[in-house]
Amino acid sequence: ANRLQEKFRRNAKQVDKEVQEVLVKRMKQAAVSGEGQEKTLIELQNFFGKENFGWKELKSPDQGVEMHIKKKKNGKKIKIAFGKAKCIADCTAEEAVAWYFDFCSRERKKVDTKEKNPARIDLRKKNLKENEKFIAFVRKSPFPLNKREFIMHFIWRKNEENGISVAVTSADDTIDYGGGMGKLVKGKSQAIFTTTNISSTSGVKICKMELVQRFDMGGHIPVYIVNKSIHKVLGVINTINKTFQKDDEVNKGEL
Repeated sequence: ANRLQEKFRRNAKQVDKEVQEVLVKRMKQAAVSGEGQEKTLIELQNFFGKENFGWKELKSPDQGVEMHIKKKKNGKKIKIAFGKAKCIADCTAEEAVAWYFDFCSRERKKVDTKEKNPARIDLRKKNLKENEKFIAFVRKSPFPLNKREFIMHFIWRKNEENGISVAVTSADDTIDYGGGMGKLVKGKSQAIFTTTNISSTSGVKICKMELVQRFDMGGHIPVYIVNKSIHKVLGVINTINKTFQKDDEVNKGEL
């Protein structure tokens, strides 16, 4: 049984790798974003650009990942919070974005199964451009809170600064999960994930990653739960870093 599980785990990783390699090729072709997409990207950049003040360092559980948090409190509870994380990864900007954009990969669904998050769905829609997707995600919450539902629109765009950005906004779709979900509270989230290729003396391709994200939990949530949730969401930066980690190659290149 263990060998069979390992076989399927390797197959899942291989399928994810192939999907992401196709995405990387598309990104290198510099797809042009439409007028509506460009407007979304500019609005998000302007929105986060106004949030330059009030950030506090958030202790990162991951070495090499710098995290910050900004909270809008109502007593001991929070409805809206901002998180920010950045680090250097041993991969190209395109590879990092392909991993991030592949939100419903087999490996990430496997993590959801382990953590008992009940849904992560790639929504099929007509007339989608190759640089966008819609996803639905349901995350369990600690008792007595209800599960949180997030429906998000992802758009990637090649930047002039030798990198790629992904804009994430909330969508208003109504999803039929087939029952068994119980009461769902709809949360909202906006984010910009930016990657930039940078030079390296080791010969290993590296990039700088930064994720800035706003969280609206759909209600006032205790501070400790918000902190834990933000650690979890920002942790995607460290997961990408570990996925592509090439410490041995870097060390050899520096000798």
